[in-house]
Amino acid sequence: MNAKKEIANNIISLSSINILGILIPIMTMPVLAKSLGSNLYGQYLLFMTIIVFGHTIIDYGTQYTGIREASKARHHKKWIKIIYDGHQGTRWILSTLYIFACILYSYLLKMDFIFNWIIFGGIPYFLGYILSSSWFYQAVGKSKELILYFIFPRIINLITIVICVKSPSDITYAVYSSTWPILISGIILFIKIKNNYKLSIINLSSSQFFFKRGFNSFIGILLPNLYNSLPTIIMGGLFKPSEFAKFAIAIRLSGIAITVQEIIAKSIYPLLSRTKGNHVNKIIKINSLLSIPIIIVILLFGEKIITILLGNEYSKNIYLNILIVSIFFIGLSNSYSEGYFLPKGFDKIYRNISIRISLVSSLLSAILIYKYQITGGAVAIAIARILFFIDYRVNYIKIIKLTQK
Repeated sequence: MNAKKEIANNIISLSSINILGILIPIMTMPVLAKSLGSNLYGQYLLFMTIIVFGHTIIDYGTQYTGIREASKARHHKKWIKIIYDGHQGTRWILSTLYIFACILYSYLLKMDFIFNWIIFGGIPYFLGYILSSSWFYQAVGKSKELILYFIFPRIINLITIVICVKSPSDITYAVYSSTWPILISGIILFIKIKNNYKLSIINLSSSQFFFKRGFNSFIGILLPNLYNSLPTIIMGGLFKPSEFAKFAIAIRLSGIAITVQEIIAKSIYPLLSRTKGNHVNKIIKINSLLSIPIIIVILLFGEKIITILLGNEYSKNIYLNILIVSIFFIGLSNSYSEGYFLPKGFDKIYRNISIRISLVSSLLSAILIYKYQITGGAVAIAIARILFFIDYRVNYIKIIKLTQK
């Protein structure tokens, strides 16, 4: 498969999956917000935040190191099997630890609803997420095969919520339709690649080796959650669910622009990992052209959209404007991190940038949340995104100057 065709296939498949993944939660917002009430809806959004944060822990950098290694060895089935088993073994271990941590968190904070949802909904979801092995499909150039099996769970989720969720007592329909279909898709996707590459469901024999190889990129990916996902989860447990719901809604709407940026980054990453050359400036232009119009539309009409879809109870959402402006800097940062540092193997530089900015930002986040509650958390996230861009830019210039000498 030539480079242009591979990128086109990746864009088509990833855009289908990711855009639907962001649209369906937005489409179900009015139904869930009105049927569940702001308090219970806030708890549901907290549960989904915990689920999504699990992706970062479980993947352990597989979306970068795993794709990079498997992409280079895609025509050598022996090495492909070793790479797959090693990275998947790491994912199994980390998923077990994360599930235990989630159960403990919800138990200690006496969140009875979320405790039950994690056991009966979260565990099946994570099993399906691991088995789906989307990173492997992308690495071997078969991302188009992911489309049907990722769209299926989202359509089931949408239909179930629209038909079945009418009152707070129907919350289990929303939870289980968001989780169990992922398990079904995961099983199907694993069966499809198992026979072709003679893969094992669980093989922990080489996990320690791949755990060490992926450590730098994992730290780089994980640490930003010290100012982002973790404070969000903590705020969901400390502040009013109704107010947290507004913040979670702002994250989802601003996530539209982030999704567009991620599609571009993930579509070109396997190719960048195998080829030489510097394409950072082109990636910056593409990210800017695609994300700026979305940012402007949400800035101008975001408040009206929320009021029309969800009602006045969720209006006056100051978090949306704070977060949406900072989205532009995510695109710039991704252009350097996923467009240069990671595909070129500068994992340690990527890790060190993440450590510096994340530690500073997490301290800032704690101070601002303590003083200004959820508003402080939103401001801290925006500042951190700007700091990441500055640090990436400075280190990129240093590397370019050294290579030109």
